[in-house]
Amino acid sequence: MKTYRQHNCQSKHRTNHTFLNCALHNINWIHGNGNYAVIAWCNRTITLWHERPLAQQALDIINADACGHRCRHNHELITIDRGTK
Repeated sequence: MKTYRQHNCQSKHRTNHTFLNCALHNINWIHGNGNYAVIAWCNRTITLWHERPLAQQALDIINADACGHRCRHNHELITIDRGTK
């Protein structure tokens, strides 16, 4: 699993939502909270989760059922570590 820690920006993002919105350009929407993110690159959407098993379950669902009508099955689960608690 990839870990996103930083990107080419000097800002100190206060939330994982704002961090990902800045680090990953052209995201359509980000929903939820937590340090685990399920990214559907096909439609540029992200859901955030507090627990890895729940994030994995969400990833398994979109891998099985697709994320939309233009799905290319390009989904991944990442962890976010911004060095803050």
